[in-house]
Amino acid sequence: MRRVIPFALTGMLALPAAAGDRLNLGYNAVEAAFTSQGTERTRLLTNADIGKGLQFGYHGLNETDNFNDGRYFGRHAITAGEKGGPVKFVSVIKTNGKGMIDAKSGLRVAKMPHGYGYADLTFDTHSTNMTLFYGLPFGKNSFELVQNAEFGNEKPSYYTEPQVNFSLGKHLAVFGRAEISGLRIDDAKYLAGIAVVFR
Repeated sequence: MRRVIPFALTGMLALPAAAGDRLNLGYNAVEAAFTSQGTERTRLLTNADIGKGLQFGYHGLNETDNFNDGRYFGRHAITAGEKGGPVKFVSVIKTNGKGMIDAKSGLRVAKMPHGYGYADLTFDTHSTNMTLFYGLPFGKNSFELVQNAEFGNEKPSYYTEPQVNFSLGKHLAVFGRAEISGLRIDDAKYLAGIAVVFR
């Protein structure tokens, strides 16, 4: 994780000059937060599409607690589809500090009603994953929800992440988030922090 963040930030700054009008940068940000478990969470969000007709995109989440490689998690989505199209192909790779832990492919619904986000349906030979990310603006602020469900041979697993963002300007925001595993609200982790936004 110590190597991921500087490398990704350098890429954010270099890509627009290299790609010109073929590049579409989405929401790119670094979040720093304190958790209810007494740890420091760092999360890097990276979103970029390239191409004028057919577009290829990378949409990444990299995070860790206390900059500990043993507590690193990454979700890397590679997309392909028509620019502005409602449905795209997607491959999702999940990683931890030791390497790749999961890889699935499927379809992404790239447009959400009355807001922003996506819905991924991906699968491999063992299981099927459904991931929803939905954002609803209110004024300059927003409410966001991540809902993940995994179905396979074993018991289904669930993960829920509601987050409220309060804008402090074009490049700065504060947020509060809950991370709920297995629908067990009593075991939820709560976070409060600040986001530096690159657009």
